[in-house]
Amino acid sequence: MLEISQLTYAYDGGAALEVDQFRLSPGQHAILLGHSGSGKSTLLNLIAGILRMQSGTLKVAGTDLSTLSPRETDAWRGATIGFVPQQLALIPSMTARENILLSAYASGAKPHIERADALLSILGIAAHVHRKPAELSQGQRQRVALARAAYSSPRLLLADEPTANLDDHACSIAISLLTTLALTERSSLIIATHDARVVAALPAAQVLRLEALMAAA
Repeated sequence: MLEISQLTYAYDGGAALEVDQFRLSPGQHAILLGHSGSGKSTLLNLIAGILRMQSGTLKVAGTDLSTLSPRETDAWRGATIGFVPQQLALIPSMTARENILLSAYASGAKPHIERADALLSILGIAAHVHRKPAELSQGQRQRVALARAAYSSPRLLLADEPTANLDDHACSIAISLLTTLALTERSSLIIATHDARVVAALPAAQVLRLEALMAAA
């Protein structure tokens, strides 16, 4: 599912990310563990093809991302990756259902309303299908973002700090929702976090510890 070798990425004058070797088999889950600034979000964005690596090898679901053009990368991402960002980025003017169907609207594809509603049902918020983000609680908004990420039945589900600022009960629910979706969609799951509770809740997951490195001058 994921193969990383000698991967590097550095911002101008900022911290650098280096990953020597990491492999994740289909169906396995992984945790990217590290403090703020260690490169967790950067690595998720590289895996999703949002950022382009500067050197090394990165293969996701059998595809070498360095061989894809920007347009090919966008199409590949839409078919392969489900992403739950730390900032949920729901569209305020759209309902829960419409936010889930956003990728279909953007690509011109036929929206599958039944699929969106089924995901809302799995996540326990079917009654809120017509509500807009401002009418939902934070937990409900997070569930909409999870449903949006799972809409295209991705082979790889990515979540960036999904338990940040959550109490223990809400943290447990968030992890349960992610693993339920991964199981339902038969997806691998990668969670970027600095939360030890995530590691404790997913003892079978592989853990990749990241540390910030200073870029060379």
